[in-house]
Amino acid sequence: MNIDYSVIIPAYHAEASIEKLYAALKTYFASTQRSFEVIIVDDASADSTWTILQKLKAENKNVKNPLTFLPLFCKK
Repeated sequence: MNIDYSVIIPAYHAEASIEKLYAALKTYFASTQRSFEVIIVDDASADSTWTILQKLKAENKNVKNPLTFLPLFCKK
């Protein structure tokens, strides 16, 4: 199947909003009858964003493997 749109979403401390955003995207693309994939990049959130992204991936075939950036630690 060809994908019409790829949506790339940066996420940082997005536990309160990421599921709502995905639901809105899903509703929109269903109304347009276009195929889509979602790639979400977690920018080292300290909340449960990463856990929610893994859940979205498990439940939705158009959510691709989420990515995460680990926090960088610098020594003084």
